[in-house]
Amino acid sequence: MNILITGSGGFIGSHLVNYLRSAGHNVVDCDRKFNCDVTQLMKESLNAIDYVVHLAAQTSVWNKDEDLIMHDNVDAFWHILTLCR
Repeated sequence: MNILITGSGGFIGSHLVNYLRSAGHNVVDCDRKFNCDVTQLMKESLNAIDYVVHLAAQTSVWNKDEDLIMHDNVDAFWHILTLCR
């Protein structure tokens, strides 16, 4: 099975990637740490994807940059949702 994991560099995402790969699944990981911005994904990149697990988000309570929070949490979610639809 081909699974896209966004936020794969985070705590939950990295553990999920390891688990799914050990179970024999093909995992495509997307995280800013790996130079992959969720909002830059194209529809064509999801053609071979069976499932998407969207975990990418700005989680720091110390971050006061509202534009970054909006981009990472709202725009990224909307973009993934639109692509999957």
